[in-house]
Amino acid sequence: MVVGIAGLADRFRSGGQDTIPIALCAALIMAGAGCAYFSARYCLARLILDERGFRLVGPLSRVEVHWNSVVRWQSGKAPAGPDVVRIVHGSGERRLSIPLIYHDSHALVIGLHQGHFPEY
Repeated sequence: MVVGIAGLADRFRSGGQDTIPIALCAALIMAGAGCAYFSARYCLARLILDERGFRLVGPLSRVEVHWNSVVRWQSGKAPAGPDVVRIVHGSGERRLSIPLIYHDSHALVIGLHQGHFPEY
């Protein structure tokens, strides 16, 4: 993000001659914003499992899913990044993707298989 902003600043300071193209600056800013969003949404969050269900709690969101509200789920590879569990839950069939980067990710998958808090 900083490189894109610095490129735009340089472009406006020099009058746009022989500098980084605006499209490249915009792409750098958007890529940086996406990385910051992913970090704040998932890397700073934590996964909590209990008897009622599981929660993903972080600075940008708090999502709570009860074990009995899971309609369907699947585990798979994301196009880029870590493996992901995709969950459809609730009467409105809301969708939730949880990257398998958390300490209790394996327990989440076992709990989804069993339909309740994981028992080993």
